[in-house]
Amino acid sequence: MLTNKDLVKKINDAFASGNVQNASPYIDDNIIWNIVGMPLIYGKHNFIKTKEMLELDYNSGKSKNFIAEGDYVVVESSLNLNAGNPVNPSYCEIYLIKEGKIKQLTSYIVDVAEEYSSVADGEKFLGCVAYIKIQLSHFSHKFFTIFV
Repeated sequence: MLTNKDLVKKINDAFASGNVQNASPYIDDNIIWNIVGMPLIYGKHNFIKTKEMLELDYNSGKSKNFIAEGDYVVVESSLNLNAGNPVNPSYCEIYLIKEGKIKQLTSYIVDVAEEYSSVADGEKFLGCVAYIKIQLSHFSHKFFTIFV
């Protein structure tokens, strides 16, 4: 049996490669996904559909610093977006694992594009956060119209 840390590494490999279905056996049917600042996503089906939709824009991901304590695993990650996207998100995700499955996932997303080198660039940073929210809001509207 995999440790929680090894399980999350395996799940993250599937997410990063864009093959969310490979992670399906490790996702609880009643998962709750909290992308901080967005509506909660409930259930395995909705979680997978959301991940698949979001992963369409990504060509690669890199995860590091897997930290495990009890039922929780925290992962620091970043993505390299396809050309033309104005954001370069990094994120921290907190997984709650029970009985070998993700029960809950909380995602904190920030943009760390190389051009944002100081607090003085905060206006650009806020613009990119707004872009992420617009992308997620656009998806959320379609998502909740279709699945809820």
